[in-house]
Amino acid sequence: MKKVLYLLCSLILGLSLVACKTKTVKPSGITIKDSLDREVKLNPSEIKRVVCVGAGALRLYSYIGDMNKIVGAEDIDRNLDDPDLLLFGAEGFKGISRPYYDVNKDYLKTVVTVGLGGPRNQNAETEKILAANPDLIISQYLDIEKANKLSEDTDTPVLLVKYGNNHNIFDETLYESFNILGKALNKEARATELINYIKACKSELEGFKANATEVEKNATFYVGCLGSWGKQDILSTSVRYSAFEVTGVKYALESTATLTDGKITLEKLIAIDPDVIILDVAGIETFKSTTYAQHKAEIDNLTAVKNNKVYVQMPFNAYYTNLEISLMNAYFVAKLAYANANFNEEAKYNEILVKFLGTNASYDMVKNMQYSYGGYGLYNLGN
Repeated sequence: MKKVLYLLCSLILGLSLVACKTKTVKPSGITIKDSLDREVKLNPSEIKRVVCVGAGALRLYSYIGDMNKIVGAEDIDRNLDDPDLLLFGAEGFKGISRPYYDVNKDYLKTVVTVGLGGPRNQNAETEKILAANPDLIISQYLDIEKANKLSEDTDTPVLLVKYGNNHNIFDETLYESFNILGKALNKEARATELINYIKACKSELEGFKANATEVEKNATFYVGCLGSWGKQDILSTSVRYSAFEVTGVKYALESTATLTDGKITLEKLIAIDPDVIILDVAGIETFKSTTYAQHKAEIDNLTAVKNNKVYVQMPFNAYYTNLEISLMNAYFVAKLAYANANFNEEAKYNEILVKFLGTNASYDMVKNMQYSYGGYGLYNLGN
């Protein structure tokens, strides 16, 4: 009887030790506050399968997380050549680089669809997401109510992240999103690395103005053809353009200027008559077939056009903000504005792309996606 009791006690003790060992080895999980202050409970060590939904979410993930954990993606991120996507605004991305997509497109074609996506289809498609069987869903576009509903319907944590205001790469909101992703994905060191790099670039960019001449400081800059839900012409602009703000160049357009759907009037453009014009390359053909075709004489009479100071930059807004290109644009502005910005442009652009997306990214890869105009440079309206 004693032997039986001994064996029984040993068995109970053994099971207790196993249970304790299992509990010790298996982390209990953490609670993260996402960008909308939702408390999201998850276990970073158990996240093996991830899907990202809505504009910009997969891009942010690609900067921090492992792409081989992506098991499903929206069609806009799986196969841009699918003709069905044209109905949902994908035509606006033809000839525009989205570096995160360019680097990963071969892999993304192999994962299952979690919805159409695209500018005109920002609704999470629950059944398709369920089919991907994710451990974590990341979104940049859902509101609190929709995120909670998606989490309930899929029995999966939904983490919301946000970009900065006005597509600003130097916004604290963006840094916080990187930190949120870092915590959720066990990539806190990577998040810190990227934030510190952006801050170092910001300090360098701000420093160029310190030793600038008065002539350089007083030259007025204007940016046009900024994409917004499609390709736009020269009148599409911004009164809060981060590349101008961080470099400290003088805006031709005052901060109080009235924009209608992101645009000024031709009369306003003529009145401010900028010294330097930078055009987002995606809108060049739109500009040439609309405002320029209808008002060639007035455009040709602008100071920047007469002095051959019209330039093209790469599009930073394509299914939300290309952050690496936004940063590259700031360096391009600094190079145009200040003689002391004597860095090697191509080396800097390559450095930025590698820092954000790894060694498979390069300036050649990105600029070759930009229509026939390539990357950054002088633009002749007569072309």
